[in-house]
Amino acid sequence: MLRPSLPTVIQLRETLARVVQADLAGSSGELTALLLCDRKNFSLVHALAQKVSRNARLDEHFLQTMSDAEVAALARFLTLIDGVPRGIFFGSAPAVPTLVAELKRRNYQRYEEVLDWIFRTRMSPWLPFGNQFGGEARTLLEYRQLEEVQRIRLERRGLDEQLVKVERRRSGCAKATHDLQNAIRRKDLKAFPRLVDRGADILARHGDGKTLTEKMNEVAKVFCTPWSAPEESAG
Repeated sequence: MLRPSLPTVIQLRETLARVVQADLAGSSGELTALLLCDRKNFSLVHALAQKVSRNARLDEHFLQTMSDAEVAALARFLTLIDGVPRGIFFGSAPAVPTLVAELKRRNYQRYEEVLDWIFRTRMSPWLPFGNQFGGEARTLLEYRQLEEVQRIRLERRGLDEQLVKVERRRSGCAKATHDLQNAIRRKDLKAFPRLVDRGADILARHGDGKTLTEKMNEVAKVFCTPWSAPEESAG
């Protein structure tokens, strides 16, 4: 049994021209209906979608030779047919994100208008960016608001993580300071460097009002080993 031949570039160009014409005339619904009842049209549209999708058989040259109007019209048309009954369900690998990215790369003047239209029209949660984030957004404004909420949540999570680290460091330094005071009382000279490295506050006051540095020096003199605080590294 012979397999059907792949559509030619001419056929795909003709299909694309019909999409643009329907888009300009505001009759994409009629084109969608024709697609659903005509297997040949169905195959042509599916092949065209694959040709401009990074998730399928992207033809970079074909995409680059498309006009802005063609890219925008095809993005709208593929949005219309994606997920509708008897339509084409592209799932997590739609062509629309490739077309949207291309419009953005070209600094298309009506880029945000196209995005808003897709949000208001889409059936597939994977549109327009190829992921399901913001699936509940019904307009571009709602999507931007969800992005801002996510950004704030991520920032807050990062701040919370920093706070935990700071609290652990503070707690560790407080314990090292407490242990250093006990080491001074025990005259445990060997423990001094280790506790200082752990963050003990050598300027904290001992019970007699002297700094821990002064108290360590007093202990060190007993062992004829002068104590000096570690030098701070430059910068």
